[in-house]
Amino acid sequence: MLGADMKTIVTTALAVGILGLVAGYLIFARDGGGYMNPIQVFFPGSDLLSQIGDTLSGGERIRRNVLLSGAVGAVVGAAFRFGQGYRGR
Repeated sequence: MLGADMKTIVTTALAVGILGLVAGYLIFARDGGGYMNPIQVFFPGSDLLSQIGDTLSGGERIRRNVLLSGAVGAVVGAAFRFGQGYRGR
């Protein structure tokens, strides 16, 4: 029984975490009238010039806020489902 409960907790955490990433992207990834390219948000460049440009344009801040939104969503989803399991008993 614990396995099925854990599966629903993880599934809910993933689903709500993805929703958190999408919401975070829509809220924080505005870049001068448009949205920052999703590839730049989730897969930053590794060379020095890309990192410098990222720092100057605020890309690091945007990335951090979007990823934190996803993490908060995952934690909230897991806590919600975990609480649902105990309320039903």
